[in-house]
Amino acid sequence: MCKKAGIPYRPPYTARHTFISHGLEYKEWTLPQAAEMAGHANTKMVASTYAHMVQRPELPDY
Repeated sequence: MCKKAGIPYRPPYTARHTFISHGLEYKEWTLPQAAEMAGHANTKMVASTYAHMVQRPELPDY
């Protein structure tokens, strides 16, 4: 379907990455909340994987 529409393939994790990154950017949730929703044990994974696109000084840099 996407190929016919001229939309390039995107792996499923791209939607997850975008969802979490935008949630953090627009302050929909905190790092601990995002980590819990994503199923991560702590915020380090969220901060290093998803928050790199977010320009918020209050997010810690790990």
